Amino acid sequence: MKWRLPVWAKIIHYSLGVGACIACALIALYIVQPKLLNQLDLKIYDTYLRSLPQGTPSPLPVLIDIDEQSLARYGQWPWPRYRLAALVDKLGQAGAACIALDILLAEPDRTSPLRLQSQLYRDFGLTISFAGLPPEIEDNDAIFAQVLRGNNVILGCYFNFSQTTSGPAGELASSGIIERGRPGSLPAATHVPHAFSIFIPLPEFAAAAPVAFYNVSADPDGLVRRVPLLLASNSGLHPSLALKALMQALGAENLIIGTNADGMSSISCGNIRIPVAPDGTMPVLFRGGTGLYPYVSAQDILEGNATADLSGKIVYIGTSATGLRDIRSTPFDQHYPGVEVHAAVIDAITTGRFVHIPPWTPGLQVLGIVFTALVCTLCFGLAKALIYIPAGLSMAAGYWFGGSALFAHGYFVSPLYLLLTIGAEGFSILALRFWHEERQKRHIHQAFSRYVAPEVVNQIVSNNRGGMALAGEDRVITILFTDIRGFTSLSEHLTPHQVVNLLNRYFTPMTALVRNSHGTLDKFIGDAIMAFWNAPLDVPEHPVHAVRTALRMHQELDTLNAELQKDFGIQLKIGAGIHTGRVFVGNMGTNELLSYTAIGDTVNLASRLEGLCPVYGVSTLVSQETQNLCAEHFVWQILDTVRVKGKELPVSIFTPVEHHEAQARSEELAAHQAAFNAYVHGDFTTAQAEFAALSAAYSCPLYQIFTQRCARLAVNPPQAWDGVWTLTSK
Repeated sequence: MKWRLPVWAKIIHYSLGVGACIACALIALYIVQPKLLNQLDLKIYDTYLRSLPQGTPSPLPVLIDIDEQSLARYGQWPWPRYRLAALVDKLGQAGAACIALDILLAEPDRTSPLRLQSQLYRDFGLTISFAGLPPEIEDNDAIFAQVLRGNNVILGCYFNFSQTTSGPAGELASSGIIERGRPGSLPAATHVPHAFSIFIPLPEFAAAAPVAFYNVSADPDGLVRRVPLLLASNSGLHPSLALKALMQALGAENLIIGTNADGMSSISCGNIRIPVAPDGTMPVLFRGGTGLYPYVSAQDILEGNATADLSGKIVYIGTSATGLRDIRSTPFDQHYPGVEVHAAVIDAITTGRFVHIPPWTPGLQVLGIVFTALVCTLCFGLAKALIYIPAGLSMAAGYWFGGSALFAHGYFVSPLYLLLTIGAEGFSILALRFWHEERQKRHIHQAFSRYVAPEVVNQIVSNNRGGMALAGEDRVITILFTDIRGFTSLSEHLTPHQVVNLLNRYFTPMTALVRNSHGTLDKFIGDAIMAFWNAPLDVPEHPVHAVRTALRMHQELDTLNAELQKDFGIQLKIGAGIHTGRVFVGNMGTNELLSYTAIGDTVNLASRLEGLCPVYGVSTLVSQETQNLCAEHFVWQILDTVRVKGKELPVSIFTPVEHHEAQARSEELAAHQAAFNAYVHGDFTTAQAEFAALSAAYSCPLYQIFTQRCARLAVNPPQAWDGVWTLTSK
């Protein structure tokens, strides 16, 4: 028979296949990065970010806010450039290390006197002049350009990445950016977004002060989590407004970028090294919602009422006014002023609050998925269902808090795909095991439904013993063989159809008796029945069940014979042999045809005992082993102690008598016991006389056999008599 895997090995075999498929699918998803999973990744990032301690913000950034109060005091935006010039000049006088404008000044000031003269002439044909107006304040833009030259100011520009957007566009001069160790071309720039066009300040402004972009990119869900520190144009790479302001404040003329095979890895500004993504973006570790950095109203600066110390600060001019639409959303705040994002960038850089995705993350994720799939396969494939949830939750918690610990040390390695692996593996293997167990139950139900009663089958399935029982096991069982006496000669007078009908009518009630007494029907051997008890389930007092079933078979046969006499003109007699012993019981046969049966010497002896029934003239013959286990349940008549053909050890054989029948036969049984005792002790003359008396009084082959045997033994007594009679035939 072909070798078969045990059930647990099959489950692991199937689970490994399922686990491999899931691991491959998740690796593919990790490579593709579907939108939904990206969104989940971002939510995990936000959760980790919120779990970080806020700490103390950097004192370096200060925000000059063109707020609602300032707009109410000085009128709607845009303000005249002379007022903006006054604001910048006052900030310079206050000692600001750098003044960065989060504002695009791309068009001339329409409130300049010269601009008003031109507009009135163009629109109405009017020529006006301003008496007593000094020439130096006729052009507000010239005033502002003059202030720019006298202060450390950075102007804002906007990099446009849409080909459909039109507006005042230009090009920036090349910035002082070099790659570490490679002062020539910048291959990392290929990973940095390249602007289609750039909206820049007026040429006179750009000539008076450096320009940097104020673009703040949002993730697909609209939240700002990272900002570009570098963007590309036809003239090369350009720093952001925050990075340029830091350069100005530190007096750094150049930025040095570090690269690897993926693109950028870092940006160095003075002594500060900033880890960045390959595309030049930097995750911003926001400390919380708005209001963490000092805000000073532009009105207070213009009117000289500001109390904030601006000396050595990086000052950003921007707006928190909702109407000016410079409002962003962050993981902490849905209404976060855009100018404060630049302050958060400076805060993160100067306090060293960095987090980045290391270049080894993809390899780690793939290895993690494979490792998790393997562990889940072994754990969920072998463990009991009760530990599925604790084991899964423990693994998930380990990955989650491991990712949180890495985040706290500056690395974002998302546990998302590892958690998905745990969930997918757990669900799939649980479904696989459920399917396999249901299939196993159906197989066991089909296998045992032919042998035992339905309620026993249900018990086998519910106790999960079916697989072990079918595979085979050593058990002590009680075996019953029955056979119809003289069936061959009886069947000669019947047609084949009648023989089949007769056997079916005989087997049906006999089989029901076996199954209803918790027995297992092994097989039909012609007109013989083989059954046993205590397998596949434990049956307490199984010898009692077997003996009682044999007695009930004879009672059932008495009822059945009345019908058989009427229908077939015959009556049946059966003999039953019962023996208890150790056997190997399980499924046996070929791959195509299996049968649940018992193998062992116990089976052979039970069959031999059944064959001795007609010899001794009894209907049921039981071995000493069986009789010992149910002695108190029946009255026993000892028949003989024999050594059957082919066996060395002797066996005492008995026939059971119901208690009510024993009362009617009390004298006979007592006389038989006395005669048998004389026989065993070698008093063959006395035994012969007593057996002869029993034979004359009762018509039973048993007494005739012992009468003749004792007569022979009395004439020629054996030299060493042990009371054992050796049989010479089966």
